[in-house]
Amino acid sequence: MKKIFLVLLLITLSIPVVLADSGLDASYDSSNSLVGSLMSGSTSGLSVMGELVSASPNDADYIEYRIVLAIFTLLIIYIFSCIQINKINRRKTKKILTSILFSLIPTIIYSLFIFLFKLPLILYMLVLIIYIIITLIIIKINVKKRLQKQLDKVYSLDKKFDLEKFNIEAFNIYKDIQISWMNFKLDDVKKLLSEDIYNKYSEKLKKLKEDKQKNIMDNIKYKKNKITNIEIENNNVIIECIMDITCNDYIINNEEKIVKGKKDKICKYKYKLVFSKNIKTNEYVLIEKKMKEQK
Repeated sequence: MKKIFLVLLLITLSIPVVLADSGLDASYDSSNSLVGSLMSGSTSGLSVMGELVSASPNDADYIEYRIVLAIFTLLIIYIFSCIQINKINRRKTKKILTSILFSLIPTIIYSLFIFLFKLPLILYMLVLIIYIIITLIIIKINVKKRLQKQLDKVYSLDKKFDLEKFNIEAFNIYKDIQISWMNFKLDDVKKLLSEDIYNKYSEKLKKLKEDKQKNIMDNIKYKKNKITNIEIENNNVIIECIMDITCNDYIINNEEKIVKGKKDKICKYKYKLVFSKNIKTNEYVLIEKKMKEQK
């Protein structure tokens, strides 16, 4: 997606030059061009945006402005839709249908709207904003309903499941794993880790030992946890969540001197955690852990 975005962005920036070279705009002057002024540094990005939104069909550079804004807004629709698709459906077939609904169809409609109606450019941007707001509302409602359906199904299969208790349990598991990691006692929490995570952690700890270092992680505090997806596979409930925690996180050597990080710094971490709960044994296992944000 990033590569496509860059290619389309370059195309957008080259449009004024193409128009000039092709003779479609005889009055074209790179010193006065919207993009030319921006690239030469003679005007700011805010000034360019101001020119775009205030342009009217009677302006000499309206065609140039119109095409630049059209591609720019189409890029926004494309990127916005790609980001939102994963929030609606996780399965590949449904992703394709969702992609058509929230990306392809709006792009086609918006393209027709731009080139069939010669309107002040600010109206095109207002339409884009309205589309994004409506889409966000639809997605938020859809995600909420989907998650509630998943929870209802879990409750029907697992009478012991409790959402608040899960948040506490998830944090305790995370904390126990981090403390065991810090003390080089990963085997103490082996039952809480998938084989893949256990092997990865073991390799990292081996490297720390070889370097005669230790990762200190203490003062771990829970901030919030949000369940983002639930799946049921055989007798296991797969729960994906986003957890926010704060802690002190730094590395020391065998002389207890800090070699990375700061002892007194409070770190803020946001993790994507995926747990598997066995309905029969009521035991949780961490099967995925990914850092999403750190401050």
